Amino acid sequence: EIAAPELIAFEVLNALLYKGLFTEEETAQIHEALEAYSSSLYPLRGTREEDVGDGITIYDASYVVLAVVKGTPLYTADEKLTRKLREPYSRYVRGLREI
Repeated sequence: EIAAPELIAFEVLNALLYKGLFTEEETAQIHEALEAYSSSLYPLRGTREEDVGDGITIYDASYVVLAVVKGTPLYTADEKLTRKLREPYSRYVRGLREI
């Protein structure tokens, strides 16, 4: 099961569109595929970036808090994020190099 904050589709689409790798039409097709994919999406309610660490966005904090709530690891390529996290949050986040 993939669990993610509700904003994941917007973040994925934004990254794909603004990297210039896909046309708007292709991005729309990807959006449809993301909506059809079976994943569990969770709201951002209760997420506060200052609880998680200094200099962490509310967006990143939502992924970290969800990992803690679900009791599952969060894998990320964002090495800066892993260095900024406070306990107990840091024990749930792993760099992609650890896979």
